[in-house]
Amino acid sequence: MLIESASSNLVLRPWCADDLDALLAAYRDPVLRQWTRMPATTAAEARLWLDRVRQHWDDGSRYSFAVTEDDVDGPRLVANVVLKGAALDRPRAEVGYGRRRGRAVEGSHHGR
Repeated sequence: MLIESASSNLVLRPWCADDLDALLAAYRDPVLRQWTRMPATTAAEARLWLDRVRQHWDDGSRYSFAVTEDDVDGPRLVANVVLKGAALDRPRAEVGYGRRRGRAVEGSHHGR
């Protein structure tokens, strides 16, 4: 699944193993670490975090997306979006998100 913004350079996509370094960089922020139950401050913790995200996708319990934007050096991680409790037989789901401090992340999004 890939979702791109129609009005900016944002891409919403599932997390992957290649995101390990960007995940570690994001978790250097002490405010982010304060709000998470599963910090990723070492490579081993980041691999575990990414493995758990994949397990959640596989069992359908939650769907985590990396939000990236185009940068001179390639895509850059700017946020994480999580959809929890989504099921065809449930009328509601919960959405959570976290973004890099100091970054405005805006745009209208559509599925692709």
